Formats: sequence, C-alpha cells, structure tokens
Amino acid sequence: MKKYAINQRIHRDPTTYFKSHPILEVLKYIAIIIGSYAISKLEEFVNKHDDTTKE
Repeated sequence: MKKYAINQRIHRDPTTYFKSHPILEVLKYIAIIIGSYAISKLEEFVNKHDDTTKE
C-alpha cells in the first residue's frame, strides 16, 4: 500500500501542487519576470557589441 501511495505522489500533476501553494505560484511569476528581463538585457548587450564583431 505504501508503494502505491509513493507512486501516486510522484505521478501527480505538478499544477495542483502550485495551486495548493500560492507562494510557489508567486515565485514562478517572479522567476518569469526576472528571466525575461535578463534576456532583454542580453539582447541589448549583443546588439550594442554587434558592431565590434563584424569587420
């Protein structure tokens, strides 16, 4: 019976885990915002230094 409970816990849908923990939901959105900001800054850096790589 314990093995079934462990397997059920492993194969559970992760979205229900996020819905039951609102702090994780907030952290997920914060991570998305930080990631998109980092990508935009990286694109700006690449575009700014793109002139030096071309000859």
